[in-house]
Amino acid sequence: MAAALASIGTSQNSNHKIDSMEATLDTLRSDSLWSETYIKVCLEKRKTDLSGGESCLKTGLAEVRRRGYRKGTAKFLQRLGFTYELMGKYVEEMGLYMEALHIFEELGDSTGIANSYNALGNLYNSLSDYEIALEYHQKALNLRLALGEEDMVAGTYNNIGNTYLSQNKFHEAEQYYRRAMEINERHKSRDFLASNYSNLGLVKDGLDQPLEAVGFHERALALREQSGNQLAAASSKIYMGIAYAHLGQHEKAIALLQAGMEVVTANDARSLMERGYFGLYEARKARGEFKAALDAHEHFRDLSDSLRSDEVAGKVARSQIQRQTEREKREQQLIAQNRILEKEAELERTKWETRIVVGVIAAVLLMVALVAVFFGLQYRAKKQSEALLEQKVLERTEALAQANEELGKFIYQSSHDMRSPLTSIKGLVSIALSEAGAGQERHYIDLIMGRVNHLDGVYTGLIAFMNVKERAVTPVALDPELLKATVKAHVEEKRGEPAIPIVFDFQLGRPVVTDELLLRTILQNLLLNAIDFRAAADKGQCTVRWRTDDRFWVIEVIDDGLGMDAAFLPRAQDMFVRGSNKSRGSGLGLYTAKLAAAKLGGQLNILSEAGKGTTVALRVPF
Repeated sequence: MAAALASIGTSQNSNHKIDSMEATLDTLRSDSLWSETYIKVCLEKRKTDLSGGESCLKTGLAEVRRRGYRKGTAKFLQRLGFTYELMGKYVEEMGLYMEALHIFEELGDSTGIANSYNALGNLYNSLSDYEIALEYHQKALNLRLALGEEDMVAGTYNNIGNTYLSQNKFHEAEQYYRRAMEINERHKSRDFLASNYSNLGLVKDGLDQPLEAVGFHERALALREQSGNQLAAASSKIYMGIAYAHLGQHEKAIALLQAGMEVVTANDARSLMERGYFGLYEARKARGEFKAALDAHEHFRDLSDSLRSDEVAGKVARSQIQRQTEREKREQQLIAQNRILEKEAELERTKWETRIVVGVIAAVLLMVALVAVFFGLQYRAKKQSEALLEQKVLERTEALAQANEELGKFIYQSSHDMRSPLTSIKGLVSIALSEAGAGQERHYIDLIMGRVNHLDGVYTGLIAFMNVKERAVTPVALDPELLKATVKAHVEEKRGEPAIPIVFDFQLGRPVVTDELLLRTILQNLLLNAIDFRAAADKGQCTVRWRTDDRFWVIEVIDDGLGMDAAFLPRAQDMFVRGSNKSRGSGLGLYTAKLAAAKLGGQLNILSEAGKGTTVALRVPF
């Protein structure tokens, strides 16, 4: 009861603060003061009502755009983007952050640029693109260190810790969280300290130290309840509930989880809802409340599938933004080239006009000749400029049409491949729960796991494809032995069965420098195909042969499996093409390998005959 009264008092204080700030808005003539005050109003609303905060920020953004205040526009874009982060709307979030970054770059605002880098790092962490996330956070950290903004440096340390935490690298995450905590304790930054304590609680839970985790979450909850941030306090209750469940105190865990879920569900904070439902599932199952546990798990799976779909959509949106940026750069280059041609024509005209004046003094006939030459050169320069621009526009249009066609096919097929097993799983669950499924639970669980594994394969294939498509080539000197071990371990882990014998025959006459991730992706996809299409479950062998000469290095993956029909070979490397119903992948394996080979500057060639095995050769110039 005391906690409830404290919460009500906090809400009343927050409403009083909002009313007071709103009353001053009409009196503020400065765009800067008006913008900062309006943002504070929206952030206060967001503490208790996420959708209300979103609506407030949208209204403020429209007004500040109308006023033409660019810096204020960028700040509203950043706050609205973070609100979408809490709501799991990654596609909308990315567009807002990129627009804010462009505005701050135009204004030369280093603090705003650093804030945008930081926000983009958080977004890419949510999309599981950890390398890109760390790159943006490092850019933000360098700027903030140069500016001497110690409290902002602490924020970046905290976000780098979040990125490591997302990868379950708990020790690295703890180092950065503690650096941030030292700064925040000096500055007495209550909200930031609460975040530090909460994150350290997650680290301790991940390190199987739930008692220490509870201690950190209690400290975070106390600070957040003092500040009146109901959504943040709800997140602390959910995390503390999960830690209590790991301690075996399931009744207390369920009470905390339910209290937190009431707030996050009302605010549609889907990422926190996902964590809360999974915590309830674990606690209910441990107490033997299997029906309630199953309900919680169903909610968890639905949210997880939705968030992962948003993650893929976010990656597609990122590709679209990158393509748009590249297209704009190409257009700027064409415009610049055209201006150069126009300047050259202008200089040429000036030169000939001078000669015309001299020619008039010398002879009328010479003047006529010079005028004719001048107009001829001008006409030719203009035609050359127009022809060049037309050709560039045609090439750009064809490339864009091809990219759009490929993107449409990619989105349609990937959504179908992910929807199909989900539909199958729902059907199997319905049968298993019906009277017809009584006594056959194990059989239906096995069938469901098969569809789940298939869905995981499709999802993994999509992520692998996107990572290859968007990767910037990073050449390194390869360690052949490490490459063998990594590829073999990945293949055995993916199939979860005794793999066919793999013979590595490496005869390298000189070191090979190339992108290790792209090469590893090619080999893993080719070896997985060799396993899936072997002649029999207990037979088969695969050889990976690597040779070098003065100009090229060549890798051949040779198997004695089922092989391919000659009619199928021309389509074997196309997107979403599967060799047969034996395929357990996404249909992107060979297509992804082909794309990776092209990025390395080489190509894949396939030799195969039905019933006599397959040889796939990768040939790359030094």
